[in-house]
This record gives sequence, C-alpha cells and structure tokens, in this order.
Amino acid sequence: MTKRINRSYTAEFKQDAVALVTEQGYSVPKAAASLGIESLERCYAERALMLAITAFRS
Repeated sequence: MTKRINRSYTAEFKQDAVALVTEQGYSVPKAAASLGIESLERCYAERALMLAITAFRS
C-alpha cells in the first residue's frame, strides 16, 4: 500500500500555477502536469487552479 502524502503549496507556487493558465495559455490539466502534480492530487489541483483563476479575474 502506498502512503498518502499531504502536500501544501506556497503562495508563490500557486501564483505561478495561475500564471501558466492566465498568462501563458496553458490548459488547467497541462499546467498541473507541467508542475508535476500527479493523478488524484491533480484532480484537486485542477479544481483549486480553476477557483484561483476565477478569483484572479474578478
């Protein structure tokens, strides 16, 4: 059985992730993949990115 690791991301990491989508034209899944976020964690990261992008644009 694989041990689950809970990761936390810095504000700078999150800003860079949002910038990949908003400024560089990455799709959310491609941004998550390029940041090395894997499988189920990617699903949560994609959701978090979408929320951050929505907040960033408003």
